[in-house]
Amino acid sequence: IRLALITHIPNLKPRGLTLDLFVNNSRACSFTFFRYGWLELEVTIPPSAHNADNLYELEIRADRTWAATDDDSGVVNNRRYSIAVCNLEVIMEKEGTVISGQWSE
Repeated sequence: IRLALITHIPNLKPRGLTLDLFVNNSRACSFTFFRYGWLELEVTIPPSAHNADNLYELEIRADRTWAATDDDSGVVNNRRYSIAVCNLEVIMEKEGTVISGQWSE
């Protein structure tokens, strides 16, 4: 799995933002953001996540969220977020052929 991630949570350096990526409830990786900017990440699906149906669920868990209203700008915004994700790409090897697909919502 390849993807790009970014965060805009304030005060990132002193506290960091820890993310855990799970595929089919199996931890694929865990890391902490300590600087701003896009992070390009490539993760191998753990063997325990494979199934006979070739169905995969990606879950990203963050240790905290942030709302734009937390910055005292006075703007009403009820959304809470941690990261933005783009360029999600899943690459599967099957019989020596690489099958690639990209999608976004």
